[in-house]
Amino acid sequence: MKKKIHLEHIHKDKEKFFKYFLDNEFMLSKELINKKEWVVMLSPDMLTYFQAGYMSKAINRLNINEYFQYTFAFNGDVAFSKFVNTQDNLYNSDFNSLLNYIIITNKNMDFLYYRHQLSFFHLFAGTPDFVYSCVRTSKKICKNLLIEYCLYNGKNTDEYHECCKAWSLYQEEDLMKE
Repeated sequence: MKKKIHLEHIHKDKEKFFKYFLDNEFMLSKELINKKEWVVMLSPDMLTYFQAGYMSKAINRLNINEYFQYTFAFNGDVAFSKFVNTQDNLYNSDFNSLLNYIIITNKNMDFLYYRHQLSFFHLFAGTPDFVYSCVRTSKKICKNLLIEYCLYNGKNTDEYHECCKAWSLYQEEDLMKE
């Protein structure tokens, strides 16, 4: 029988945490996404205040009042916090952790929010209703926004390569192909 993962305590064993949530390149685990039968949508840069509001409302629709936040650097220790679900708290969770990776979820892992350590991109993972309630736009427009962000920063930048890699991983298509 498989042992249940307690998300409130998983951060205490960083190897277990990293293995559960991330792949070898510190991207949100595609295996975890597939196991949950979720969709993923990426957005450039960090969480906007508007997206924090949309995300808070989407979390409320799941009847969730609090969320867990995990912050960590590459192979670093994992910090854990618990917050009441509000637009301001979600925005501040992201903004106050700019030099870290961040994962936000709840005790039952009904959704996931992940932001790259250098804020190249962030993503929402969950049911289609949850994800599209957070981004409030289509996959095509999300793709176009990510392309504009990548090209603005230049093709020889880490932003470009990390965003292209993430889009390819989660959408299973080349970001720069029509």
